Amino acid sequence: MRNPKVRLIVFTLFAFVAVFLSSCRRGEDDPWFSFTTRTTRITANWRLDIYSLDFVDKLETTITFNSTACDTGNIGGTNISNVIQQEELQDSILNSITNYVDGTNTVTRIYDINFTYYLNIRDNGTYLVNGTFSYFNPQQNAQVAGDFSSDENTWYWENSDQTKWALTFVNFPMIDGSNIDEYDIPIRYVPKQTFDLREVRKDALQFEYQTLEENTVNSVFNPYTLYLPNDTVSNCQRTVAASSRLDVYTRWQFKLAE
Repeated sequence: MRNPKVRLIVFTLFAFVAVFLSSCRRGEDDPWFSFTTRTTRITANWRLDIYSLDFVDKLETTITFNSTACDTGNIGGTNISNVIQQEELQDSILNSITNYVDGTNTVTRIYDINFTYYLNIRDNGTYLVNGTFSYFNPQQNAQVAGDFSSDENTWYWENSDQTKWALTFVNFPMIDGSNIDEYDIPIRYVPKQTFDLREVRKDALQFEYQTLEENTVNSVFNPYTLYLPNDTVSNCQRTVAASSRLDVYTRWQFKLAE
């Protein structure tokens, strides 16, 4: 390649491709190559097509005493409480199942909801959400219908404008069928929500959120003297061991709204 003009063209082409690829990061399901940036592709009006949620919030508490005589309230032992939630959206039907488990008591809430969810992402860093829902509430023995929307709020790339792996929405309306029990609406607003962006195409958008948090706290209380009607028990001591586990995975798949 001795022609200086050819070398210059090739060099310029390689430089352009290098800069382009460094500024247009690919998600796991992104197109292999695109002439538009992720910011350009994401700014559109999207309709939620498929949604799934697996949610487990578990708390195990064990109370022990150094002497059975000290457990006058019969509170010693282990108690396990769980909130287990699964949700699936397909063909505009949101199926929501929530199990509340406290020891041996279990309460189950099941809702089949006619549901729409639209997400309008704008290139000026703002977004809007609106949608509708209707379902039968067996606790009220009534059909419930309504809509929801968000004020104009902001969104931004969580890492930087270069990496563009994670997307953050401020005051985001999360889907949550368990919210029906208290507020009659399958939506819960969170101050800030960050998603990993898996796919951005001209007609498809997909992001997910996953977290696993585990904590253990052991508390040993100061010794005390227990005065009973016919006895006195010295050096009573109570110990509480609490372990929690929060395991959440959710995926959102959008199509370009018509």
